This record gives sequence, structure tokens and C-alpha cells, in this order.
Amino acid sequence: MLKTVAIKKKYGNFLVFEDISFEVNKGEIVALIGRNGAGKSTLLGIIAGSINKTYGHVLIEGRDTAKNFDLIRSNVGIQLEKSAFYPHLSIRNNLNFFSNLKNFSNKGLNDILEKFAIHEINKKFSDLSQGMKKRMAIASALIGDPAILLFDEPTVNLDPEGIFIFYDIIKELKSKRKAIIISSHLLTDISNIADRIIFIDRGKIIIDLPKYRVIIPKYVVIRSNYMKESYELLKNKYSDNCVLLQINEIKMDYKNINMEELNKLLVSHDLPPKELFIENTTLKDIFDETRKYH
Repeated sequence: MLKTVAIKKKYGNFLVFEDISFEVNKGEIVALIGRNGAGKSTLLGIIAGSINKTYGHVLIEGRDTAKNFDLIRSNVGIQLEKSAFYPHLSIRNNLNFFSNLKNFSNKGLNDILEKFAIHEINKKFSDLSQGMKKRMAIASALIGDPAILLFDEPTVNLDPEGIFIFYDIIKELKSKRKAIIISSHLLTDISNIADRIIFIDRGKIIIDLPKYRVIIPKYVVIRSNYMKESYELLKNKYSDNCVLLQINEIKMDYKNINMEELNKLLVSHDLPPKELFIENTTLKDIFDETRKYH
């Protein structure tokens, strides 16, 4: 659906990134992760045609967007971290402007406003809260029913209700086979909805893997009223695992531990756990680890 080939971007002598190549398929949600300044927003702008690349190609359905800008206009919707709305125009007039650019119907726009619970449509953009401005920016990306959607830090400044609405809409867009890229530095949030993780660091892609290969079981965590007794039992029983007694919990290396057997072991020794669960690696763990070697 969407493909970038050897994208390079420089500002003068400063290299933002180079050789950025990846694909996003229909019905796939890709999380674009990187620290602030890694070039995530710039990359989304290049895909959307609002920022010129230094080198490389952006392809939609195998066609180069540089040779046909209508490919972007008809296929790409983008929400930028910093929106470009007219401050003294109302919500309705701002979004009408985008709708007219894409020949989008009033009914379609009304449906989007309803989905995002944007009701005060005659209110000036400059008078909106930060959360409502972000809702409006995300809503604008959906105008025209694009096949490719780019969201830049969508949950930053978004109110809690807006975050729930956003996640619901992402699930709906995935079911409609949209190709979706979401950039963020909020690692735990984005990991919940992504199918694939792309890390950008120091100008290069350092990870491009399915989520299940990035976020894997790391620890078994036990919380109990019998911490010391449980620790002594587990240290002896699971001698090949690293078993750590901490202030409020016991942590063991996962290493394919059978959780049912572990629970039975504790109960059979009259040490029933209050909580017993698996703690997965977080995206931050992976990010910190990969940065040691790049």
C-alpha cells in the first residue's frame, strides 16, 4: 500500500535521517517510535508531501508520489503534532476548508464531528482547549476517507475521553483495511494498538519487527503475604531462573515458566499468592537496550 525507499533528509549539513525504507500494508497499524528530535514528524511530513525530501521515494500502490501529487491528496490523511488551523475561524469553517479541498460531503464531515464528540462547531479555534484542538486535528485527518492515515503524537494534550475515542476509531479504521502510521514517544500507550514497531534512532531504523517479536514475557511477578517463605521456596525450585526478592514483590526470569504449575506449587505449600502475573518487556526496555549498540 505505502512504501518508502531510501528516504534521506538533510537541513544544510545536518542529517536528520537516511536510508529510511519500510512498507505499510492495508489493515496494518505501525508504531513509529523515537525520542524527540529523531525525525518522526519530518518523516510523516515527507510522506504527506508537505516537506521536501533530500533523496528517496514515497510510493503508493507502487506509484511515485513525486510524479503525481494527486496520489497524496486522494489517499493520505495526516494529523500533525502542530496543527495548521486558522485561529479566528470556527471549527465548522476550518473543517469545511479541508472538506472542500477533498470534495468531501457535509454528511461525511458531520459523521466525523459526531464520532469525536465535537459539538461547539461555531466556536473559534483560538478559543478551544488543547484537548479539543487535538480532537479537531485528528478529525481533520479522516476527511476524505483516506486509505493511508498518519498520526503524529496523537495522544499528547488529548483529554482522557478523547484518548478512548481515538483508540476506538483506530480499531474501526483497521477493520476498514486502512494503512496507519502512529508516531509517538509514549511507548506504553502506542504498544497497545500497534501491529508492528519501527524504532528510529540517530538517523536510522534500528528495529522493524512485528509487535509480538518486540514485546515478549520478561518476568513472573508474585505478590504475597508470605514474601520471605515464597522467595526461599522459589529460589530452590527454580534455581535456573534469577529470583529476586524486592520490597513489595518477587520477580523471576520468565523462561517459559508454567504459570498454573507455579500457582499450584505455592498453594500446596500454604503460600497462596495475592497476585501472580507476567510482566512483558516494554518498548522502553527494547529502546534502551538497542541504544547501547548503535
